[in-house]
Amino acid sequence: MNGRGFAARRARTRRWLIGLVVVAFAVTLVVTDLPTHATPSYKTATLRSYLATLQGDVAPCEAGVHDALQAAVATLEGRSDIRPGVAETFTAQGVAACSFTNNSTVNLASMAPPHSLTATAVARLAPAFGTLVYSDAFQLLQDLADVLNRPRAASPRARFEVALNHFEQQRGRIGRLVAAAGRSTGLKTASMPLFSPRAMLPHGRLPVPTRR
Repeated sequence: MNGRGFAARRARTRRWLIGLVVVAFAVTLVVTDLPTHATPSYKTATLRSYLATLQGDVAPCEAGVHDALQAAVATLEGRSDIRPGVAETFTAQGVAACSFTNNSTVNLASMAPPHSLTATAVARLAPAFGTLVYSDAFQLLQDLADVLNRPRAASPRARFEVALNHFEQQRGRIGRLVAAAGRSTGLKTASMPLFSPRAMLPHGRLPVPTRR
């Protein structure tokens, strides 16, 4: 056998082996990345972890809304335990905590779920939270700032009421999505407690300051 023939056959063998390794590697990636290959217990654990991550991501905004509303109610009621300007400061801080600009590294609106959960309702959770934070909570706090600026005017209160309804509706939608994700993964107790802004308001509405 001449040298050229041996070299050519060895090159063909090498290419065949390399091709086999590449194909095997690609098959391994596909198989390990398929959601259907995850066990129910693995999906359940992954869902718990993912829900905890989402809860942590929205916590600063949620705290901002809570603190701003608490201070605003105290201010509008004319209580002596709240200093002038505190509600406005908390509201501005809440707007910052719920703005997309200050949360662009998190970007809930485009966050992809874990691969093992892509076939469940959890795939719609992050965008739903993005709407709650970057749209509903952000607008709610902006309208609250207008109410604090003109506490007896009707139009800022009407806008705040619209924003409050949007927030509560989205909160309910998220609760239903979490429950559906839990059912699809076997996690029967899946829940994500989100506070209700309306429940913080006396009789469900912002107080109107009395004239002095």
